[in-house]
Amino acid sequence: MKFKPILPDYINYIMISAIVLMFACHGITHFLIAKHTSVAETLEKAEKVIDYVEQNPLTAWSFKLSKWNYVLTEVLIPGVMFGMYYLFRKKYGAEAAMAFSITAVVVFLGNFINDGAYLLAYLVKAGVL
Repeated sequence: MKFKPILPDYINYIMISAIVLMFACHGITHFLIAKHTSVAETLEKAEKVIDYVEQNPLTAWSFKLSKWNYVLTEVLIPGVMFGMYYLFRKKYGAEAAMAFSITAVVVFLGNFINDGAYLLAYLVKAGVL
């Protein structure tokens, strides 16, 4: 069976572009945080967090769960989105796939615009732009 592209398949290129922009924005943000944060500041904040976590076991448990945020945003959510698109395309047809594609594009571009606004504000404040 040969794969015949339909209009939502082409919209997925926009979704892939939005995902790449989101990843780039996250990467640049993490780079700037690492570049402009000294080890002393990081250690001071880490000691405060350790003191707080030692006092409250529920907080320690929530910190362990927060490490999964990177896995969720970088791997699971894009994978689930493409899997759901395939399901919509095969099971419900082109109209459902089109609606899902547009929704996914809006979600990923919204995430990029949100992170990009903070990044641009930082670059303006730093005098780069």
